[in-house]
Amino acid sequence: MMEIAPVLVSDSADSPDPEITGKHMYSDESYSMKVVNFANVMSNENDNVKQFFNTKIPELVSGTTKEKSQYKVLGIGSGPGEMDLYILSAIQKFRPDLKICSETIEPNHTQIELYKANLSKMPELRGVTFTWHEKITAQYRQDAKENNEFKKFDLIHMIQTVYYTTPIKETLEFFISCLSPEGKLIITVISGDCGWSKLYKRHKWLLQEDYCMDLCSEHITGILDTISVRYETHDIDSYFDITQCFVEGSDVGGMLLDAVTEKLHFAETAPADIKAKIMEDLQSPEFSIRRDGKILLDTRIKAIVIG
Repeated sequence: MMEIAPVLVSDSADSPDPEITGKHMYSDESYSMKVVNFANVMSNENDNVKQFFNTKIPELVSGTTKEKSQYKVLGIGSGPGEMDLYILSAIQKFRPDLKICSETIEPNHTQIELYKANLSKMPELRGVTFTWHEKITAQYRQDAKENNEFKKFDLIHMIQTVYYTTPIKETLEFFISCLSPEGKLIITVISGDCGWSKLYKRHKWLLQEDYCMDLCSEHITGILDTISVRYETHDIDSYFDITQCFVEGSDVGGMLLDAVTEKLHFAETAPADIKAKIMEDLQSPEFSIRRDGKILLDTRIKAIVIG
């Protein structure tokens, strides 16, 4: 589904003790896919990201295709391809005469097969060429260097997947170098001042060595500032309905808690004191809002457009 990063980005110098942090949700692939799919239903994030791309596609395509008949797109950590296919469809609708070439870096074979299955339901994209690279970004970078093959793309996107790439700075520098002269790299990442980001900053127990779950927009823009690259940021509203998390014994609530904490069976495995503090915080106005009888976790993100 998403890539796994061996380096943790943290505001704290203290590393979480792997003996007490519990298993990451993605250690159970089948269950994690079920949780993620359900969590997407309870969040408006995907809809708002799609709306963002709706507004940006005309600018992106118009700015890079004045003298070109081909538009090359690279998706990083695309999973089952829902967002990729949406973006490609939007490009095609804006410029139906444009030849589109899509490449994807996705290390999970199951996700690639799901991507292909979703693609088969969209005959309108029959004219688009697709290539899948079943590997992590580090392997893709290494292969490009060893083969001295550095492809250029008009659009590269990392939609909520930068947390799972490593090392972050080298990854960003490499993919920026893969942009065509007027190309853009678009990263969506959690905003540093949203409730979800604050939760991970406060509760270091949630962090694990293999995942950059406290990475936020400020980390990315800070790196970009050090390499003197042009970028702009856009705020995207996002809220996650966690109401069921507070219904005792709710299976749905348990899955939502796993999605929020990215822990496997958090409600059953978390130390009682840590669970109590996190549950208390999740209801606090610092982290969530209440609307129409629902508790909505603040999961606002930023879209960072580079190039």
